[in-house]
Amino acid sequence: MVYLLRGGPKSKFNGTRNLIARLIVYTVGAGFVTSVVACLNLVLFLALPQSFAWAGPHYLVGRLYINSFLVNLNSRVKIREQRDKPQVFALGALKNSGINSDSTASDIRSGDTH
Repeated sequence: MVYLLRGGPKSKFNGTRNLIARLIVYTVGAGFVTSVVACLNLVLFLALPQSFAWAGPHYLVGRLYINSFLVNLNSRVKIREQRDKPQVFALGALKNSGINSDSTASDIRSGDTH
């Protein structure tokens, strides 16, 4: 999924690129510890099938899944707040972009700026 999001068509909008990068960081950060402990659980179960060494990580995996789920739910609020903040543009950036005060939204979308 990370490969598809980072390698897919690039958006020309900085806000969209920043949002995708932030979503990737939150997703990987929330699931990394859980996946490491789940892999450790599998390795211990396959390497030592006669012992109960796998029981410790197995006991933690459920709690880690719940914790990562709650982290994802809580991060939605922060992501939404950052997304909804108004974007501030420098007037110099508009001068250099070819957009002038007579340009309409449809002119800008079509690329026709006087």
